[in-house]
Order: sequence, then structure tokens, then C-alpha cells
Amino acid sequence: MIELKNVKKIYGKGKNELIVLDDINLKIEMGEYASIIGPSGSGKTTLMNILGFIDVPTSGEYYFEGRLTSSLKDEELSKIRNKKIGFIFQNFNLISELTALENVELPMIYANINPSKRIKKAKELLELVGLSNRMNHRPSELSGGQQQRVAIARALSLDPPLLLADEPTGNLDSKSGKEIIDLLEKLNEGGKTIIIITHDRQIASRTKRRIEILDGKIVKDESAGV
Repeated sequence: MIELKNVKKIYGKGKNELIVLDDINLKIEMGEYASIIGPSGSGKTTLMNILGFIDVPTSGEYYFEGRLTSSLKDEELSKIRNKKIGFIFQNFNLISELTALENVELPMIYANINPSKRIKKAKELLELVGLSNRMNHRPSELSGGQQQRVAIARALSLDPPLLLADEPTGNLDSKSGKEIIDLLEKLNEGGKTIIIITHDRQIASRTKRRIEILDGKIVKDESAGV
């Protein structure tokens, strides 16, 4: 599904040059459940931004489903990002004025899905994440764990094959965090490819593959049981 070849990301020039990613080679197969783990400043969020087409490599090649991404037009990249990738963020990124249902509907509005179909889908997704009784609540009326569930439902609204989760439990207590990881595991069992960006080894230990990054380099890549 994903292949990075000799990917570098450099910010600044000359004396101010900062190598954030240094010669990254990585393959992620369809259906994998992987974590990218590293301390703050290790380059893991930059790597996620490249994987999600939010940023581009300074050099190297990124193939998504066999296509070289640097050869694609912005319009094509936006289409892949919107339809193929669901994003889950540490801060939830919900619209405070909208209800849970309306937040989940939002990507489907941008995708021009008709109202009756998108409302039905949003309700099904909120039921899937265990929030059928909170559909008409705004984010301020929900706990952190419930807000992250809404965010996951929203990420699933266009049925993307890949979920990128950046510190998805970072703002949650341990009980809520465990519930979110349980939910991501369930989604992976249902066929979703999931990559979690985390600094938390306990979270990483729950994934089937752990990719450790330090100072912009992959220093360890191990599968569960290895």
C-alpha cells in the first residue's frame, strides 16, 4: 500500500539546515496495524504528514498503491487524501458549533453525498463507535474519550482504507485511551490499515508492528512476537 524509498525531509538551508527525516525506507502492506514510535522531535509527526500528503519529501520517492506520488497533480493528491486516508488527531479537531452527527457528516458534505445517505451513514458510524445516544451533543457536552470516538467516526465517513492516528490517546485518561485503542484494533480486524504515531511504548505494544524512529532515522522495525 505504502512504500518510501530513501526519503529525506530537510528544513532550512546552509547553517540553518535541519534534517528531520534521514534516508527513510519503509513498506506498509494493506491491512497492517503498525505504530511509529519515538520521542518528541524524532521526526515521527513529519513522517506521518508525508504519509498523509500534508507535507512532501525533500528527496526520495513515495509510492501510494503503486503510484509515485511526486508525479501526481495536486488535485489527484487531494482526492487520494480525502478518499483513501482518514486522520485522527490528538486534539480531536471537532467543530465546536456542530453536533456529533454534524461533525461526522462534514466530510460527506464536501464529497457531495446526498443528505439522506450521509445522515444514515453518520448515524451508523456513531453507533459503531458506541455513541448512538450522543448524536445530538456538541463537543463541549462530551468527554475527551467520546470526542475522540466522534473524530474516529468522522475519519471513517468516506470509508478510507488507511487510518493515520497522531497520538490518538494523548489527551485522554488511561481508561478512555484503552477504549480508543480497543476500537482501533477492532477496525483493523475489520480490514482497515492503521498507523499510530505515538511516544507511548504501552500504546505501541498493542500494535502488530512497531517502527521506532530516532533523530530522523528508523532504528528498529519489529513485528509482534519477534
